[in-house]
Amino acid sequence: MLLLTWFLPCLVLVYSYQGGILSAFASNKLQPKIASLDDLMNDESIEPIARANTATEKSYRNLQNTRYGPIWERMKGSLVDSLEPGPWMERVHKGQAIVTAFSYDLKALVGDWFQKRDECGLAVSNIELGYGYVALALRKEFINTNFLKQFNRGIRLFNEGGLAHFSLLRLNSNYEKCTLGNTSVSKPLNLTDLMGAFVVLGTGFTAASILFVIEMLYN
Repeated sequence: MLLLTWFLPCLVLVYSYQGGILSAFASNKLQPKIASLDDLMNDESIEPIARANTATEKSYRNLQNTRYGPIWERMKGSLVDSLEPGPWMERVHKGQAIVTAFSYDLKALVGDWFQKRDECGLAVSNIELGYGYVALALRKEFINTNFLKQFNRGIRLFNEGGLAHFSLLRLNSNYEKCTLGNTSVSKPLNLTDLMGAFVVLGTGFTAASILFVIEMLYN
């Protein structure tokens, strides 16, 4: 009886707080609610948003007549003209909608929202949807001209001078501030978090002691 009384509190102690401890250290590694096109298609309560007349819209439009076709049907009425934070961002913030765009554009959008509202509940999640490249659209007779050579030289100097990296850092600075505190070690566990465990352990000690005294008296 004494051994059983001692074992049960230990069992309760382990299984009651194991989940809490693991979740405290793994909360930022959990998969988001919408992490793939399948998740977006299956959850019809989520409104998909994209910028009109962009490669992103075209990628979704190309999903017609495929298993992901319903996503485009839901997106038709949710195209926006700009990725500047608008009224639709309220729905994104409440978890009622998602925005699809290039990664850096989304980070800039989340950063602007964080700077505007001073609250951060948004993050960027990558999905496999098309590919993006940076290029110029110009008349074909300009391809071998000095204009294009000078333009390429300017881009090369821009990159070699580190200005491209600096621009990206400046663009995403607010996003980094927004997500900086979203780590599992931002609030480590302390004795207060485990107070319930000590209560269970103390209850086990008390019950075991009482039963031990009763057994000694009977003997």
